Amino acid sequence: MAADLRGLQRELRVLESEQALCGETFRSLGVPHARINDYARALTDPQVAHMGWIQHLDLPSGRGTRTFASPLRVDGEGFAVRKGPPALGEHTEAIRAELISEGPR
Repeated sequence: MAADLRGLQRELRVLESEQALCGETFRSLGVPHARINDYARALTDPQVAHMGWIQHLDLPSGRGTRTFASPLRVDGEGFAVRKGPPALGEHTEAIRAELISEGPR
């Protein structure tokens, strides 16, 4: 396991180095660019916060989390997240019943 971890760390360093090289190349050529964020980094991005794209969401467990609202705006108003994710297994029976009633395709 330690060898796997060292291998992953080495790959990560190579990727970060390649990313830095791409950024330098784009800058030198005057190409507009931005880093591609992962989900956690996007949640902390100042522009994302400024645009109001983060919404609180209550999970079925009762815990809260943050998620992205739609970036689309109509007359300056965004679209709220209307429903949270279902609890594990919440829709299982309904989906099974629907699949059984449709039969094989």
